Amino acid sequence: MTSELHHVLSDADDAYRYRGEEETEAPRTHDPNPNSRYRWRVAVAVALSAIIIALAVGLGVAYGGRRRRGGGGGGGGGGAQGDSEALSPKNAPAAPSSTSPTPSTCLSASTRSCSLEEYLKEPFGNVLLMRHALAPGGGDPSGFKLNDCSTQRNLNSAGLQQATNAGKLIASTFSKAGVPLRTSIYTSQWCRCRDTATQIANVMGNEYSVVEEWGLNSFYQPSLGYTRDMCVTRLNDSLLAELDRDDSRNATNGKRTQTLLVTHYVTLGALSGITTSSGGVVALDTRTRQARELTGGFT
Repeated sequence: MTSELHHVLSDADDAYRYRGEEETEAPRTHDPNPNSRYRWRVAVAVALSAIIIALAVGLGVAYGGRRRRGGGGGGGGGGAQGDSEALSPKNAPAAPSSTSPTPSTCLSASTRSCSLEEYLKEPFGNVLLMRHALAPGGGDPSGFKLNDCSTQRNLNSAGLQQATNAGKLIASTFSKAGVPLRTSIYTSQWCRCRDTATQIANVMGNEYSVVEEWGLNSFYQPSLGYTRDMCVTRLNDSLLAELDRDDSRNATNGKRTQTLLVTHYVTLGALSGITTSSGGVVALDTRTRQARELTGGFT
């Protein structure tokens, strides 16, 4: 405003000089009234000051009235509330609650795996599909008999130790994390699966038992009597359906009860869409069929 007033006074001063030059072509040698130029500048300054004050007062009244109208609520575009109050902290949208439920870290990952530690924090599944421990070779030899382990491919010493370690890992981590584990361990009727489940149960304690389920059998060699459709249909209609209905949780922390199923490479893959090495474990949600391989100690 001071700059604008300075420019106006300069313009007035130029106008005064121009008026004197316009009235006479002869150069001035003496101003008969030396105070007249000063009075001209003072008069212009006073007039401009009065105009500026009047404008400032008018704008203040108009803005105050707009704020009062804006506070009235329902009608007409919100008034000043949209300009000022809407930006104030008290009217800002509330930040999301830090206690809002968040999706499982395992499911938010872009990969098909999740660490056992992360899974135990928030188990999304209720079934643990385990491939039997290490049994060198592939398939089963000719002359296979279901009730005769000597005719089958079996666990070696490394496989037995792997199963023992898996039992220790489950015993030490699940109870510590407050994740319930069903005392029945379900297994394929193949000896290498039964032996894996038995080793784990022995480590876990006397309350754990091994239950055979033929739906978990291998269909890698259909000539042995089982096909993919037979096994998958059996599991979906019986065991998995039962576990889905009995989806219990820890009463204290709400974590889902886990059920361990020991099976084969092909059966695990058919149920989860994931393949894993010997002794590997895949977590499965029987309701959504979401699955993640659990890393960090099983293989």
